[in-house]
Amino acid sequence: MSRAVVSETSSRSAQQVSDCIYHGWSTTHVVQNDPTTHIELEKGRMTIFTWQDSMFADVYPRGAGSEVRFYKTFNMGPEVLADRSSIVKLCA
Repeated sequence: MSRAVVSETSSRSAQQVSDCIYHGWSTTHVVQNDPTTHIELEKGRMTIFTWQDSMFADVYPRGAGSEVRFYKTFNMGPEVLADRSSIVKLCA
């Protein structure tokens, strides 16, 4: 896996961080809203996907808080990257 674009720890629960990212990614838009945003659960990790799964955030429970790592799978315009990254940072 490539290196995370954003890596943050949070005092908020993994569920709270995941819900916040999901809401932000599915309703905030740079170019358009993204109806492909969804959450998948797997072995103690929540992954929020957006832009047809080309960007995603893994959220892990860490004690009473959580850790989030945001990845992208392609080179994108700086506006899109800044928008999605800022939502991850705001939610953490």
